[in-house]
Amino acid sequence: MTKATLTQFEKAVAELHTKKGINIHGRLYHTVAERVEALRQHMGLDVSIMTEILPHGDPDIVRMKATVAAGTTIIATGFAEENRNATTINKTSALENCE
Repeated sequence: MTKATLTQFEKAVAELHTKKGINIHGRLYHTVAERVEALRQHMGLDVSIMTEILPHGDPDIVRMKATVAAGTTIIATGFAEENRNATTINKTSALENCE
């Protein structure tokens, strides 16, 4: 991955924020599919997104870690947590929402 490629990707992500997205609680949201499409357009298959469930003792909570890497170089990590009892959607889709 070159600096120019990364710069182009960053511009594409910034452009997503100027386009109409889905309004959720007053904030524009862009689907994972849109964001991954931008990643693939600029980075191709040289970048991987790996997710893992983080184990713990509460069955109502889902925790995940996402790692974005180019080859063996980690570009970014992120964490998410969803409560299965927080919303109607989370009752069936907490894992999907967390990932």
